[in-house]
Amino acid sequence: MIAERAIDWANGRAPDRIVAVGRLAVRPLRYVAEYQPLAGPTIAGLHVHVQNSAEHARFHVETGIYGFLKLRPGSARIEVTDPAGRWFPAARDIIVPDRSAILAAATAGGTPPVDPPGPDGRPAWIADIALRPTISAPATPGLTILWGVVREMDGTPVPLTRIMIDSVASTRIVTHADRSGTYILALPAERTDPFTLTSVFDRAIRVHVPGTALTSALRTMPRFVSALPADLDTLDPDAIGSPFIPRAFALVPAGGAPRSAPLPVQAAARSRWDIHLLP
Repeated sequence: MIAERAIDWANGRAPDRIVAVGRLAVRPLRYVAEYQPLAGPTIAGLHVHVQNSAEHARFHVETGIYGFLKLRPGSARIEVTDPAGRWFPAARDIIVPDRSAILAAATAGGTPPVDPPGPDGRPAWIADIALRPTISAPATPGLTILWGVVREMDGTPVPLTRIMIDSVASTRIVTHADRSGTYILALPAERTDPFTLTSVFDRAIRVHVPGTALTSALRTMPRFVSALPADLDTLDPDAIGSPFIPRAFALVPAGGAPRSAPLPVQAAARSRWDIHLLP
């Protein structure tokens, strides 16, 4: 009941006061490239859930956060899915801070105390989540897009295959195949060279597939997002103990013959390149 009074209190005041009464704020933002900041604004229309909690986050439009009001302090796993299927699901482990003193002060009409920062110096109660587009995402005119299906030689699709491509100016982009084996890579920096008018560029590409344990989880978990590693965006696929293993592969263009890497990227075009895994 106190949480409901708190949200009423917050919504009746300036938008930034909503943060005073929440236990955790989640901001799903658009992934751009490795080592680059996530892009806003916050993506609306998502389902944001904490594992083993009955509470679902409320989206506060003016602040751009999905807020939880009732979570208990401690370890938690955030899971983000898109009912419309535009964005690849994501999961992340976080620590829910104890903000009970702030909530009590806010509902009593007092001035909430200042939040201590998290280990990285940012507010501990805000969690940014990187989301990548799926094949169902709206097309952006002029954006360089690669997409296709990852399959074993017998035609079996391989979900959660990790695909990494080195784009222009050392920009590295990583994506994962969805549960149907379909992947999509958005390469925003690819442009036709204004001097040579070259529009096709060879790009290095690497492929890792889920190992035995992760493959088993993907098959047995009732929800795809529940099988995702919480450190999917930060793990080293080549590290000892990684849930992924490297695979040799052939690149197959639409209507063309298989070829080996590198992958010829056509700037400002949407191109299909299936990935056939080799023994």
